[in-house]
Amino acid sequence: MDVLVDDELQAIDTARRYLGFYLVDHVAGEPATDAEAIADVIPENRRRPYDMRKVIAAFADADSVLEIGADWGRSMLTALARLDGRAIAIYANQPRSPLAGAIDAAAADKASRFIELCDAYEYPIVSFVDNPGFMVGPQAEREGIARHHARPLAALHHRTVPVFSVQIRKAYGLGPYAMSGWGSARRMPDMRLAWPSVESGGMSLEGAAYLVRRKEILAAGTPEEALAIRDAYAERMRDAASGLRAGRSYQFDDIVEPADTRATISAMLRRLPIQRAPAKKHAIDPR
Repeated sequence: MDVLVDDELQAIDTARRYLGFYLVDHVAGEPATDAEAIADVIPENRRRPYDMRKVIAAFADADSVLEIGADWGRSMLTALARLDGRAIAIYANQPRSPLAGAIDAAAADKASRFIELCDAYEYPIVSFVDNPGFMVGPQAEREGIARHHARPLAALHHRTVPVFSVQIRKAYGLGPYAMSGWGSARRMPDMRLAWPSVESGGMSLEGAAYLVRRKEILAAGTPEEALAIRDAYAERMRDAASGLRAGRSYQFDDIVEPADTRATISAMLRRLPIQRAPAKKHAIDPR
């Protein structure tokens, strides 16, 4: 179910909104009332979750967001919206989900279908990244994660529409590749932005500590001492991979303040012509 509504009148209104993104190229658009407070959505404690829907609502035009597929693949959010009146598509990790934004088989399928939809109807894509990676373990394997995880990577590889990615907080493992195509697709993202709060790595920094400092941790006299060794290493690596340091080493196109995200991407969109094919360019894989 893509959009669930209460009655027929709401169904008609929702269908009108959905078709309007394709049929109406541009409308008057105003920022949300809390657009400047977008950074306030992110807790100072990096371990605390938050609702990515609030970030999307603050980024897009006021009252323009139409979420699609809210009831499945809940660690991934997909929505159509407008930015300064122009139709765009947004997909994002949801840290407030039971999986904390990790990509399972359902989320991978949800992202790939959405990317194919955007490419078929010429919607520029914006992705918000706060991702601990793909799900692993027996349950993920039973769900077919080894087969499903490649689908968003393939969809991004074949897309022709522009993609703008915004890393908000964590990006571990292969998960971030599914959120932008960076490093795994024939086309790089048109722009990769990051907030100063980002941290990146091949795996969680705490998990990496158990590999790199394994001997020291095993030799620790108490559990508290072992945790202290782990946390000290993780904090050192977190500082080394912080947003400002990542920007200095050109890992992103720019490090921006959260409140500047909307204006930065909007400026890029204004440089792109609005293209609408008379019919969708290709089919969308329903699997």
